[in-house]
Amino acid sequence: MARRMVQGEQSATARRSGRGPITRRLVQALHIPRGESVTIGIILDRLGPDAFGIALLLLSLPMVIPMPGPIGFPLGCLIGLLAIQALRGAKNPTLPTFIRERPVSRRLLRSILVRSLPWMARAERHVREERLSWLTGRAVRVLLAVPVLLLAVAIILPLGNSIPAVALIVLAVGWIVRDGAAVLIAFALSIAALAWCVFLVIAGVTAIDWLASIF
Repeated sequence: MARRMVQGEQSATARRSGRGPITRRLVQALHIPRGESVTIGIILDRLGPDAFGIALLLLSLPMVIPMPGPIGFPLGCLIGLLAIQALRGAKNPTLPTFIRERPVSRRLLRSILVRSLPWMARAERHVREERLSWLTGRAVRVLLAVPVLLLAVAIILPLGNSIPAVALIVLAVGWIVRDGAAVLIAFALSIAALAWCVFLVIAGVTAIDWLASIF
């Protein structure tokens, strides 16, 4: 009963602030006071108990939001690192020092916020906190780390970044708000994304063999 009252108060606060659970956490994680240095480690330390979900969300969003430069390889590697740590049952993600100390552009953070918040606000209409929450626990997260790792490999290669990224974003949203229904949808999307990547590989190999037979 007390837990429901607390959740109700949190929901009321979110409505008054104009932000839901996902957008509120994103703003809290990416809002660095002016004058403070910004590094990957500082952002990671600000993620709190939802570190895995928010980190996965932040790393996946640039795949569907047009961003300059080749970002698939570095982001895919970081997602793979998250997946390996989740597979080992880690409570919170950690990064090597040389990655933690890398500076992050404030302009990049603002761009991610400005472009992603409208989409996240729409997503919040369809998620519900603590729905089938047992599907968001650490044990299930360990199991889901396997498809996350495979999707990270697909992003690194690349084999069509957008579809794997959408699956990862839905999974991250489910982890953040502890919505097991979103996790189930993310699992189905992961299977579809991986099947699409396998199709691309087979089609590519077939095309290469066909061209080789001609020439």
